[in-house]
Amino acid sequence: MEEFQENQLSVGDNSPESEQTVLGAAMLDGPDRDVVSMLKYQDFYSEKHQYIWRSICYLHNNGNPTDVPSVVDVLKRHNLLEHSGGAYYLTELVDIPTTATATYHAKRIKECAVIRKSKELAYSFVSNSKTIDLSELRTSLDNLIQEMPANGAIPIKPVSYTHLR
Repeated sequence: MEEFQENQLSVGDNSPESEQTVLGAAMLDGPDRDVVSMLKYQDFYSEKHQYIWRSICYLHNNGNPTDVPSVVDVLKRHNLLEHSGGAYYLTELVDIPTTATATYHAKRIKECAVIRKSKELAYSFVSNSKTIDLSELRTSLDNLIQEMPANGAIPIKPVSYTHLR
């Protein structure tokens, strides 16, 4: 049997299960205030989940219910229902979660979003290394670190960038 090596552990940059859990919980019992303040629609990897989350937040921010029929109605009005997986997909989402775990899964979504943004920033730095200012890179990295939820599962530590000069 092959032994587990630490370098075999890779952290993904999306979690479809967490996205589905948060969306389903929000449609089942309404979105948790902490979850709404933590997540932006861009944090969701899946475009259809972005549409659904935007609809949920729209309803929530206007004091309306965020149940499946309400979300379906918003998506229909904006011609996005089919792009969001359809009404049947939305009903499947409410069968997935327990609302007690929504905050955990929201943190996981945020962590994945930060990982994706970090990869994009690293790619941008490498491809534009002759034109980018290191202080700009550091500011961007510091901003990403600030986006991490408290007690996030993925530790990101500030490092010295002096060796890059």
